[in-house]
Amino acid sequence: MVCVRLWVALLILVDGSTAVVATATGTIVRFGDTTGPLLHGIRMESWAPPFPALWVGAMLLGGSYDRRWLAT
Repeated sequence: MVCVRLWVALLILVDGSTAVVATATGTIVRFGDTTGPLLHGIRMESWAPPFPALWVGAMLLGGSYDRRWLAT
């Protein structure tokens, strides 16, 4: 049981890290070193930081880390 929890924690860490890299890469490719346009008075780049957490949260709520999907 401890091994499964450790595996799930590792998967969450890897998924979160991958989402951070993907979000940063997409933001850099889209906006470069300039600031993006405003959306309702907020810079577009400021919308990017919550996306990795939202992604991992959606994976958790969707049951992607359930034991039945893991190779256990």
